[in-house]
Amino acid sequence: MNSKSVLWIILKNISYRSSLFFLLQFLFFYNGVLQAQWVSKKDTLQLPVWSVAWSDDATSTGSAIICVNTYGTNKISGIFLTENNGLVWNEIPFPDNWGQSLVDVQMKNLNIWITTADGKILKTTNKGGSWDIQFYDTTKTKFMDYIKMFDDTNGIAMGDAVGNQPALFINTTNGGTNWNVINNNLYGYYSGDTWRRLDFVDMNNGYLFCNNIMVKTTDGGSTWNKTNYRGFAQIVKFYNSNLGLTNWTDWPDPKNYINRTTNGGDTWEVFPVDFGGIGNDFEFLPGKPACVWFTNSTGLYFSIDTGKTWQQYILNNEIYGRDIVFTDDNHGWLLCDNGNIFYTDNNGQIVVDVKENNSNKTPASFALYQNYPNPFNPNTKISYTIPTASNIRIIVYNYLGQTVKVLENGFKIAGNYSINFDASNLPSGIYLYKLEAGQFSQVKKMILMK
Repeated sequence: MNSKSVLWIILKNISYRSSLFFLLQFLFFYNGVLQAQWVSKKDTLQLPVWSVAWSDDATSTGSAIICVNTYGTNKISGIFLTENNGLVWNEIPFPDNWGQSLVDVQMKNLNIWITTADGKILKTTNKGGSWDIQFYDTTKTKFMDYIKMFDDTNGIAMGDAVGNQPALFINTTNGGTNWNVINNNLYGYYSGDTWRRLDFVDMNNGYLFCNNIMVKTTDGGSTWNKTNYRGFAQIVKFYNSNLGLTNWTDWPDPKNYINRTTNGGDTWEVFPVDFGGIGNDFEFLPGKPACVWFTNSTGLYFSIDTGKTWQQYILNNEIYGRDIVFTDDNHGWLLCDNGNIFYTDNNGQIVVDVKENNSNKTPASFALYQNYPNPFNPNTKISYTIPTASNIRIIVYNYLGQTVKVLENGFKIAGNYSINFDASNLPSGIYLYKLEAGQFSQVKKMILMK
């Protein structure tokens, strides 16, 4: 459903007399709520639009790197680096004769590794001033799908099998100066969608979906064993060696399913979801396994219950999200096709650590947070913080400024709070909610969409 469809649904519930006012307010609010918390950095790139995005990575210092293909005249691949949260991007020089196209990228500090579609691992330590070919052996692989660096020195990579040989797994303990070939029992295996169907959570524990089965290793790839997974997998992503998610689409409907394991693949739960499109990436928030972002060919989604239910966050077929990375529970990047990349410094303005009761840490200031989910039907959570004991009120208004409901009205000690707003008896539309505490007041907007 696009923004025009959403607008028509809501307009059916308001009078003609107020529709012009509402339309102007809605257009401003709809764009702001659903997209402003993820800010597009497309204009800051100032480069020809690429067609297909491959991968991205980031550090906690405000640096991010992206790897894209077919981005300009006679240009197959490109690597771009920002060191100031996307305000300025610089192209990393890359010899065109070193590979067909780029596949996966990793960055630790300013050490950068990339894999290529002709089987190479390359590294630069000076932002592309010079590159080293760290691995290249076409007798072992002709397509390098995956690389994961856990720090500056330790990492693991995977390449498709050549013929009936084993799939290639290699590891390094010295930053890639040496890559050690790991013997395994995956003869003829390959990754069906590059890095998306393979995930290592550390140097020992990894999962791979291939040849219609899910296999796991606990010894760094030396041996692989079949799990009890059933069905297809377009994405494989694990938070740790026990907790993991997959996504698959059942064509031609299409129906989408999220699969979840909490015991390392011994058992799986299946959750049908109502968004279509081809899945491309999951990203767990660091330190918060219940909070997961997901992107596919139709937009961006968020879960606060480890993948069981999802809220549409950005719905735009032109975005076509490819890869998500978060450096902490606030700062993240969404790399997309068609020359776009989004950045957030507040987890899309979704609060994930406000509790129903007080935390041990006293808040530093008054704050009213964006409700979640938003749009909602019919329940949403409103969270707020107060730094000192106060008489507070939280009031919900309709778009005409009329009071709909008083959610809170009384004395509260300092702390973090959240409250549920049930709009079952209200029509679709834009609503305002306001926090009043002494001299402090703050207003935010939300959409009820039935």
